Amino acid sequence: MKYNYAAGKLGAAVLYAMRSEESLPERLQGCFSIFHTLQDDYGYLPPELRQRFDAMIQAWTRVPNREGVRGTVAATADKMVDREALKWLEEILSLYTEVTELEAVRHEKALNACSKQTQRQAD
Repeated sequence: MKYNYAAGKLGAAVLYAMRSEESLPERLQGCFSIFHTLQDDYGYLPPELRQRFDAMIQAWTRVPNREGVRGTVAATADKMVDREALKWLEEILSLYTEVTELEAVRHEKALNACSKQTQRQAD
């Protein structure tokens, strides 16, 4: 259950990217609007995936906005070629796959522990 929130957000972004008819860079903007809350580190992602997620967000916000204040997803996506955008869309899918696998393992361990406890109580 620990990573369910991240899995839900990343999964929604994957579905959005697959169904969208927008350009690949525009799809990134849509994905960001779905999972931007994952930027806050409340343990939504394990450390190894957190590093990859943070690197992805940094890459998406490297171009300053019109005022030159700070990098934005929209400004960066406007300068991005399809090949780069596709790379990041693939990274979203990879993060989603890995976080759901981790959650499945955690769930299985919890079920096994409950099963063992129930078996001990029955004996």
